[in-house]
Amino acid sequence: MQLIRDQTPYVYTPEERDRLGSGLLERAASDRRISGAAITGSAAGGREDRWPDEDRWPDIDLAFGVGDAGERPDVLSDRTAHMYREHHALDHFDVRSGAWVYRVFFLTRTLQVDLL
Repeated sequence: MQLIRDQTPYVYTPEERDRLGSGLLERAASDRRISGAAITGSAAGGREDRWPDEDRWPDIDLAFGVGDAGERPDVLSDRTAHMYREHHALDHFDVRSGAWVYRVFFLTRTLQVDLL
């Protein structure tokens, strides 16, 4: 019996990560409720045009400011729906620290996205 292997790579590529991170930042820029965005985590010290070269496999860590605190639940809900609908998130969990909610998404091919 011969095993046939799927040729799809199991790990995302840096280019896929770059496209996803850039797309999430562009989406935030078009949302009037978002007052600011920042790249955090290991990519925070990287070059402006791409995630850091010294860490080939980092996750995506982004922080978003919401101008009106009353809109935070709706913004988080919208971001969550977007991650499942457009990026096929497999699951997520929340880590809370004070007023911050770190929503961690697990995507296919081992990519992790943390949105604050």
